Amino acid sequence: MQRCVADNITHPSSRGDKKALALLWKEIFGDADAFVNLFFSSMYKPANALIIRDRDTIVSALYILPYRVKIGVRTFPSAYICGVCTRPSERGKGYMKALMQAAMDEIRSKGYVLATLIPANERVRDFYRRISFTLPLNYSVEVCKKHKVLPSNFNFSPSNFYLSPSNFYILHSTFNSSTFNSSMAFAYFDRKQRQRYCTILHKASDFENIIRDLANDGGGVWTVQNDEDCIQAIAFAKPVSKTQCEIAELFSDDCHYEEILVQHIIKELKVKTAIVRHPSKSAENKENNYGLACILNDNLPPVIDLHISLMLD
Repeated sequence: MQRCVADNITHPSSRGDKKALALLWKEIFGDADAFVNLFFSSMYKPANALIIRDRDTIVSALYILPYRVKIGVRTFPSAYICGVCTRPSERGKGYMKALMQAAMDEIRSKGYVLATLIPANERVRDFYRRISFTLPLNYSVEVCKKHKVLPSNFNFSPSNFYLSPSNFYILHSTFNSSTFNSSMAFAYFDRKQRQRYCTILHKASDFENIIRDLANDGGGVWTVQNDEDCIQAIAFAKPVSKTQCEIAELFSDDCHYEEILVQHIIKELKVKTAIVRHPSKSAENKENNYGLACILNDNLPPVIDLHISLMLD
């Protein structure tokens, strides 16, 4: 049976397969059309997907997305596995195990040094641990409450700039307005993400997809800029309930900018609190697990507190 399943694993081969995979994703995960359309228009490639068919119907699938991982001063090729799914009527037949085995074989053959994923629930997490995904990808959280009064020495003039189909939200430390510069925003983000010791890196195209995904959820990206229009802080945020928002990433040149930026986002999103995610440190109590990783190369530098965020999961 297992041999037969493995022999049925292929890559998608037609536009019809792409449409069928999008429908399967929506059926299994229940994501909004906007997210599914974003994933299959910007992230999906047939060569990066593995499927199992039962006759002419796709019954199971997963996706392998390439990312660079920074460890110390070097970067290496890594893979992010997502969208692992099987039709409910076809579960219990070994499809998920066979797909993951095929995916790991392919990842190793391409020379990736690391594989990461974000389990959907604890039961699935246990399955991944059994197949060598034993390195936890943790984060810590800070709960920030709304302040009634902001410091009087900071004046902000928020502006919205449209880049189809997303809203980019820009903050200035003066009332001067300037056109949003996506390249400048990414350059700042890229410089800050590379200051971390061990992290999954996002390239410019990822940055655009992240912003579109946040906009689809009613959020966006906010920056603080000085009088010379140099970015001093950047935050990626979205509402998660009527009273709370989540800031998945927050970088700044000064912690004072962070406080101001968080408070402005709380105000903009009309919530009472913000949950701010931060990379975990070894000394911290790691209560929040975001994902798992599997190290595929024993010659890597020490993988310590690997951070992963802003994934289209």
